[in-house]
Amino acid sequence: MASRDGRSTAPARTAQGRAQLVPDEAMVGDTPLGHAARREILSATLGIPDAALDELGGPAGEQLLDRLVDLASRVRRLEAEAALDDLTGALRRGVGMRLLAAEVDRVRRAEGRLVVAFVDVDGLKQVNDGDGHAAGDRLLQTVSQTLRRRLRSYDLVIRYGGDEFLCTMTGAGLEEARAKLALVAAELRSLPGGPQISAGLAELDGDPELHDTVATLVARADAALYHGREQRLAR
Repeated sequence: MASRDGRSTAPARTAQGRAQLVPDEAMVGDTPLGHAARREILSATLGIPDAALDELGGPAGEQLLDRLVDLASRVRRLEAEAALDDLTGALRRGVGMRLLAAEVDRVRRAEGRLVVAFVDVDGLKQVNDGDGHAAGDRLLQTVSQTLRRRLRSYDLVIRYGGDEFLCTMTGAGLEEARAKLALVAAELRSLPGGPQISAGLAELDGDPELHDTVATLVARADAALYHGREQRLAR
């Protein structure tokens, strides 16, 4: 997810290279940082003004600056990696729900629109029982990859439970969100084995007096998922 100033605030979706501890330049992933960028990171990490770093003068101070920035970069990278589900690459539930809460607050302040989709992977138990858990893992990975590819980079894809994903679509209404998920479902059905998903949608109510929270929003999407499934079974 991109911040409003254009810098990335979402966890990276690909594995980052191992950091290198070098005294004269810090790294973010594989990108070296210049002196000014290193000072900015250190100032933000330590919570002190940039000007206060001038007291760390001389070669020893510069070396300390480099090493501290490198440590800060490592911590940030570890935090990003810890935010992702090891199997699917989607956000872990705890991190994802905190990001969802922040997005709900942001959208409400901006008087924008937000749809949450509760997505269930159909038939995962049958795949696990019939073809083994490795096949079930591949099914989950395929669904997660397709969701993340079809949605925008700043939309959240959260692994909510064993076969459940929670997705956000900022700026979209229900009809647009349905159309996006229909593309996801169609792409999955075209793959070998024809994986299928079920989804329930809920749009954030912008009226603050109605007290629509993350919990109520997710609960409504979950209820819509099961209501839609019951309707299909009744046909």
